[in-house]
Amino acid sequence: EDAAIMFDAICDPDCSHLALSHIFGCNRKGVRGLRVGLDKRYVMDDVDPEVSCAVFEASNVLRSLGVELVDVSLPSEVNDSLQIWKTIALVEAVMSSHSRVNEHFVDGHGPGFSLVLSAGANVKAIDYLKACKKREHIASKIISVLSKVDCLICPSMSKAAPDVVADPAYLTDEEWALID
Repeated sequence: EDAAIMFDAICDPDCSHLALSHIFGCNRKGVRGLRVGLDKRYVMDDVDPEVSCAVFEASNVLRSLGVELVDVSLPSEVNDSLQIWKTIALVEAVMSSHSRVNEHFVDGHGPGFSLVLSAGANVKAIDYLKACKKREHIASKIISVLSKVDCLICPSMSKAAPDVVADPAYLTDEEWALID
């Protein structure tokens, strides 16, 4: 239920018809009867086997709890989403930063994050706008897939979780490269 409330909070207002809070309402007991979309290609392509295995194991647990797993196909453009996300995230990191970006260092941030902010400051406006348009296109296709199921099960990351660091704002350049 908590995840559904968070999904609703971050969801685009134009997607209110996808609100999950009605699915996981206070009167609902468990997950029996939910229709959960599973794109096996998406779960396996360019994903560490450890992560794919975990998703399939979770799918089996959900099935044992009464979830109906539905084969779905996410749009092929989803494969472009990492580059689109990077472009948008770099620019939005700069927009949300209260620090002045210069070519050597950003005051108050470690060298790794300073590189992120510098890269974001160098993204051309046209590239940012193209990425936003592509994101909108992909989102509309995903909404179409979601119209057939209650939710999707998929990996949140293609690699197993990295070791926890004390403060990601102070990662070294080498540590930032590992996350990429």
